[in-house]
Amino acid sequence: MSTTKHTTIEQLKKLALRTKTEIGLVDAKVAGLTTKVNDLVTAGGEPNKLEGIKVNGTLLALADKIADILIAEGKTNGTISANGVDIPVHGLAALAYKSEVAEGDLAAALKAIIDAKAKQADLDTLTGNGEGSISKMIDAAINKFATDVTDDNVVNSYKELIDWVAKHGPEATQMAGGISENKTAIADLKTLVGTLPEGATSTTVVAYITEAINALSIGDYAKTTEVTAAINTALESYYTKTQVDETFVKKTDIVMATDEEVDAMLTEVFGAQATV
Repeated sequence: MSTTKHTTIEQLKKLALRTKTEIGLVDAKVAGLTTKVNDLVTAGGEPNKLEGIKVNGTLLALADKIADILIAEGKTNGTISANGVDIPVHGLAALAYKSEVAEGDLAAALKAIIDAKAKQADLDTLTGNGEGSISKMIDAAINKFATDVTDDNVVNSYKELIDWVAKHGPEATQMAGGISENKTAIADLKTLVGTLPEGATSTTVVAYITEAINALSIGDYAKTTEVTAAINTALESYYTKTQVDETFVKKTDIVMATDEEVDAMLTEVFGAQATV
């Protein structure tokens, strides 16, 4: 809580005197700066005035303190023009000014890279239906998967899968029945126990119950006697009503300075206010 203090008319006068002193220091610095500027003008220089501007050694004419630098296209390739003088631009070779680039203009390394790219005949082969085409390779792979039989006792192809099902039909039926029974048992268990809520870190119902109890933080709650003792301790640092009445000044005892008294003090320090 911030503290509010009242000042007397003498204290306000002290502030006004200090303000007057600071203003005097600023006026002195401004006067000194004015003297320096006047001395500069007397010596022949003027602020914000250029004596001249050169571009590549050529003096430009000034009009009303303004230099007009004209930038345009140069007369020859690889240059720009500044006030009628061509200036070379580094890095621009003859190739930069051609509207079309021929094969002979390409560097040997770039031409080799372009020549190594796929030719149209190669693309036609890939997109066709004959040997070397993508379609032919996919068909061959599918046929191999559908007809191949291996002796590694692993189902690697579609035909081996068909043969295995034909041989192990009863086992597959029994397996399917067991899967169905397990599915029913799992559904019944979910109905009885329910599922863990989203966000739970536990993986079992028992662990989740323990997790929920711990989340309540019952041990962190204070007892009634502890709360009462803490309140009494906190109140010890505050004044009672009787102490406030005896210690602090009442509002009715404070006398504020009037506007007339403040104006009179300011006139005494700065003199009468000037009329603008």
